[in-house]
Amino acid sequence: MLKKYGVLLLLFLLTGTVFIISPALAEEAILAEGLTFRQATIKTLEGSVKIKKKDAEVWVVAYEGMILNQDDIIKTDADSSVDIVLPTEGEESTVRIYKKAEVAIQQLVKNEITGEENTVLNVAIGKILIKAAKLKGESRFEVVTPTSVVGVRGTEFEVTVSAATKFQVSVSKPE
Repeated sequence: MLKKYGVLLLLFLLTGTVFIISPALAEEAILAEGLTFRQATIKTLEGSVKIKKKDAEVWVVAYEGMILNQDDIIKTDADSSVDIVLPTEGEESTVRIYKKAEVAIQQLVKNEITGEENTVLNVAIGKILIKAAKLKGESRFEVVTPTSVVGVRGTEFEVTVSAATKFQVSVSKPE
């Protein structure tokens, strides 16, 4: 991967031309590094929950058992919630997304060579409760908000982002 970007940088320096890397090229780079995409699953839901799939222009109605992928966005309406299961080596991690929230699955990959798994959720607004499985090696589980990044190695915690971009984290069960 470094060769590919090094060549692009060299071409830029020599020609002054700006190259835009397409999402398809980014996916190729991920796969070339031995990374594979993992999938999450909707376990339960209440009320109105919608999903915007990667590269889609419309929101679709979520349902139990629905597969979620990297770059999908989950949106809950008033009086709604959804539980998502994230597969990990050994244990499962779960995420509950409460009412009036919008959460993107920013990264959901596994390095097939090292076994490391990376999960990054991006909370634009709302409240989520995460029960993260203990991580192995250099694996990471992060939650990104408009103003911060929280990383855990296996615990239960809650992240809340308000409309005023206020941010709160509560750790309820440290391990």
